[in-house]
Amino acid sequence: IQKILPWGSVRSGGGSKRSLKSHTYMIIKNKGSEVQVNAPTDSYLIAFDKARLHEFKDTIQHTLYFQASCDVVYYFGHIDTIEPGLQKKMGKLKLQEIQHKSKLIPINPPIFVKGGELVAITKGVPKSGWWDFGLLNKNNKNQLPKHIEKMEFPEAETKVREVERFGFADCPYDYFIKDLKKAYYKKI
Repeated sequence: IQKILPWGSVRSGGGSKRSLKSHTYMIIKNKGSEVQVNAPTDSYLIAFDKARLHEFKDTIQHTLYFQASCDVVYYFGHIDTIEPGLQKKMGKLKLQEIQHKSKLIPINPPIFVKGGELVAITKGVPKSGWWDFGLLNKNNKNQLPKHIEKMEFPEAETKVREVERFGFADCPYDYFIKDLKKAYYKKI
């Protein structure tokens, strides 16, 4: 990972002109190269989505949602390939037509993954090499900064979803052990 862009920013992309981001962006050092995506802790795969990217309609990517505790969910977005054994357990994944209009599809029963287990491989978004890593903690009660609270977002549905998520968002790197947390923070 070359660098990490922090959560809580307003960015364009994926068909939105401005969107409040409740996740971080991990930027792959060598664009076009694959990186492994591993579960950071024992958790359960509880949901996914699979959609075409807005700017790259020939590219289909996944978002995977994991429950780490009763309070904490983390997720990875812009995933190219789900690890074959995990993919087999998930079954056939329904393709939704376009990013930001896709809905979460629950996995029932949830699938246990061990901390450190390979769950996917990705090159991130074509041309940029960015992929998402976010964490939501239902105990958080984040307040929007006044300047963002007053912003008009062109995509009302996206605003509602991201504003709701923002209230529960947290920096995923704060949940790692001290040495890993320090290493990740150096990349931000």
